[in-house]
Formats: sequence, C-alpha cells, structure tokens
Amino acid sequence: MKRFINICTSIAGSVGTGNIFGVAICIASGGPGAVLWLWVSAIIGMAVKGTEVSLGVRYGGAMGYMDERAARVFAALILFSSMTVGGAVQVGAMTEALRPMGAGFLVPLTVPFLALVMSRRRGRALALLTPVMAIIYLAAAWYVIFVHRENILPALAEIFRSALTPRAAIAGLTKGMMSHEAGLGTAALAHSDGEGKPIDGTIEVAADTLVVSTATALMLLTTGESTPLAALAAAIPMAREVLAASILLFAFSSVLSWQSYGEKCADYLKIDSKAYILAFSVLLAPLSLLPVDLAAALSDPVNIALASVNILAMIKKCRSK
Repeated sequence: MKRFINICTSIAGSVGTGNIFGVAICIASGGPGAVLWLWVSAIIGMAVKGTEVSLGVRYGGAMGYMDERAARVFAALILFSSMTVGGAVQVGAMTEALRPMGAGFLVPLTVPFLALVMSRRRGRALALLTPVMAIIYLAAAWYVIFVHRENILPALAEIFRSALTPRAAIAGLTKGMMSHEAGLGTAALAHSDGEGKPIDGTIEVAADTLVVSTATALMLLTTGESTPLAALAAAIPMAREVLAASILLFAFSSVLSWQSYGEKCADYLKIDSKAYILAFSVLLAPLSLLPVDLAAALSDPVNIALASVNILAMIKKCRSK
C-alpha cells in the first residue's frame, strides 16, 4: 500500500494543470510536431526518474545522496517551489476554472482549510484522488477523440511531418521535462520511505506524458481546436463543468503532493513540520490571487535550479558506486 501511495504522490505532483493547458501552449508555440518531442522527453525521463527513485529509496530521499551544501540548497528550493508550482499555480488555476461559474471566490475560502485538514491523511487522499482524476479526464478526452476518430491518423501524420524543426523540439522538450518532473528530485522525495522500485519512475513518467498529455494533444489535434475547453465542447455538452472538475482534482492533488515534498524538506532544514504545513495552508489564500502566468514564471527558474542540483548529485553518486 505504501508503494502505491508513493507512486500516486509522485504522479499527482507532476500531473497538474500543465497537462491540460500546458500542452495547448506547447502545440501553439511549437506546432503539432512538438508532441513527438514530448514523447522523446518521456523516454529520456523514464530512465532519469527510474534512477532517481532507485537512489531515493536507497539513501532515504534526494537529500540523502547529496552533499550537505547541495542538500540544503535543494531543500530550500523545494520549499519555495511548493509555494509556486504546488501553491500559486495550482490554486490560481482552480480559481480561474470556477470564475466563469461565479464560484472562484470559494477557492481561497476552502482550499487552505482542506489542505490543512487533509495533511494528516494526505497519502490515502492521493491514493484515491489520483485514479479518480485520471479516469474523469481521460474518459472525457478519449470520448472526444473517438467522436473525431477519422482525424486520428491525419493528426499523427502531422505530428511526425512537422517535428523536425527547432521550434517543435524546443517547445516539446521544455514542456515535457517540466511536466513529468524527471530530474527534479521530487520522485526521490516521494519514495524516501524506502518503498519503491526503479520501474515506479517509469510508470510515473508514462502516466504523466504518454497518457495524460498525449490525450490532451490528440484531443486538440483531432478537433482542430486551440483550447481544451473548445475541444471538449466539440463533443461534450457540459464541457465547462467537466473541465472545471478535472482542473480542481488535478490542481488539488498537486497541492497535497507538493505539500508533502515541502514538509520533508522543512524537516531536513530543522523547520517544524507542523509550522510549515500551517504556513503553507494559510498562504494558499493570498497565493490564489496571483496571476497564474506570474506564478508559473517564478517556478521556471526554480525548477531549472532544482534539476541542476539534483542531476549533478545523481551523476556524482552513480560515479562513486
């Protein structure tokens, strides 16, 4: 059960609103060919994340295979990233999803309370939320794809035909690496209790990129629409409600997952974990007022720094064996 919870925690942390809106932005900036590079990033990410899980299990988390200085920098970056990637970006997306229905004000009122209350049962909550959110969104996306099934082969042909451009490669690789989080060290944190195998990292990347992101991409390309809402509306009458439900589940599960990463890093830095969880939950309300674009912009350089610290530590540890 612990191993399943760890897998769900890692998947929930990486599968978020980026798998819906991020894929649309990726295709808009890189063209259909960017999807092929999403898949390439997933293949690379499977190997990286498998190694990350293996080291995390063996050394008790990401900080365990780093030297003290790198570990402290890494832990501090995770704390900040939990507020941006796991906080501001996700609660902002939830607010935007509910605003057209006149219910955006509910996010800063309820999500901080739920995050605080559910922190004690976070693992079980993620074990339930992760499969449910995947089933709801994937069922809707593949229904749309099925309705427009005559466009599947032309869409795949366009992906391969337009892939060999710098624009497609940059958009796909960048979005892919930021989506499945391979190399950021989060999987090592998720499996820091010693429960996990390298194959778990492969499963996590496949679920994020090859399943969820691919479903979004094919839904957009088979319908010819530029936004997930418009694509869903091409076959589903209650498209806005389905999309809102998916975003709420994706985003809240990411909040809980990043909360767990932050708690572990707070403990490493000798910050009271209960104080961190309280601060994290309380800050979700004002963070929900930040523009999502600003929060995402803050998270990008932090993710790059995280990957740099973590991958360098992984290479050093693997070489020293």
